[in-house]
Order: sequence, then structure tokens, then C-alpha cells
Amino acid sequence: MLRFLGVRKGLAIAAGVVALVAGQAAGAYANTNPQFNSTYDLSAQLFGATHFTVVGNGTVTVTLTGTYGPSETLNVTIEEQTCGFFGCNWDGVTVGGTCSRVMYVGRVATCYFQAVVNNVLHRLDMTKATDGQEIKGTVQVR
Repeated sequence: MLRFLGVRKGLAIAAGVVALVAGQAAGAYANTNPQFNSTYDLSAQLFGATHFTVVGNGTVTVTLTGTYGPSETLNVTIEEQTCGFFGCNWDGVTVGGTCSRVMYVGRVATCYFQAVVNNVLHRLDMTKATDGQEIKGTVQVR
């Protein structure tokens, strides 16, 4: 289950609960395991995560499609879990920088991230650039 939370004027509100469709990576050239399709729905900021490992050539492809709302900048990052003596944590270490795309109804945008192929967990993080109106769309990670 993937949950996106919106934040407006300091109050955390549920912006939507997203069903996660996960499948096994197919073939030697697959990029993430599991590959998945999901949706986003946010009114203020989007925080969402699902966990996957990077396989194949290390390229993670995120395809976004806007389905509702005005134009809005969506920032996408891939965070890598760090593990050490005290266990594993999500401490903001990202791979491939931040991909920013202006989303609006009908727009399809793609972000590419290059990660090290390993068994370390990664997660997709998305934030909305401004506190504007609600936007919705789909996201596909391969």
C-alpha cells in the first residue's frame, strides 16, 4: 500500500491512499524490482514512497501522466536506504538528483535516474512545488 499525504498550513491531511500494483521484474534488463504502476492525488504537497531494488542496467525510469488539475511542478527523487552498525535508515541520500516536471492534464513526462545495482532498498519520493490546487495523475516505475 502506498500512501500520499498532503500538508496545508502545517496540518497533515490525507490526500489519498494509493493501491500499489507490483510485479516481478521481467528479464535481465529490467530496471526495478518490483516494477509498479500507481496514482498520485495531492492538494498541497505530495509525500509518497514505495520500496524497490535496482536491477539490470541501473536505470530507473519514472513516467508521469497528469489526469486532473492545473499545471503544477512535480519534483521526483529516488532515495536510497543507508545501512550501518545501528541498522538501516532513510536519511535523504538520493541517486540521480531531482527531476522536476510541469504536470497538467494530458502531459506525459519521463524522469531517468541512474542507481547502483545492488540489494539496497530504494523509494520513490514526490513533492509538489507550490501550495496550489489539487492535481492528480498516474506514475509508472520501471
